[in-house]
Amino acid sequence: MRIVKNTLPFLYFLSPLLVIAQGGAPPPTSFTGPGNIPSDITTPEDFIGVMQNILGWAFAFAMIIGVAMLIIAGVMYITSMGSDRTKTAVSIMIYAIVGIAVTGFAWAIVNVVQTIFFETPTDVT
Repeated sequence: MRIVKNTLPFLYFLSPLLVIAQGGAPPPTSFTGPGNIPSDITTPEDFIGVMQNILGWAFAFAMIIGVAMLIIAGVMYITSMGSDRTKTAVSIMIYAIVGIAVTGFAWAIVNVVQTIFFETPTDVT
């Protein structure tokens, strides 16, 4: 029973993949992500554009992981019922909040440096 309880939340995350495997989602026509990646890097501006694109994806991924860990820790805390998992859940929450804060500060520092030197801040949205 414990195995079923532990694997059930994981299966919820896989359910969109099962829908896509059934042919429910059309293939994307053109996906470029947050910004366009040039096919060949010939100038420093192209390199800066690629780096901005990579940093934008990295910051977005880090924020998504941080929020997901915060949600998982919240569920662990709610379902712990005063056991030792409470301490684990609180420590995961603290680490997730620290990770989100560090990611936010890193994003701010990168934008300040880009604004000072290149006058083009990273647009993560």
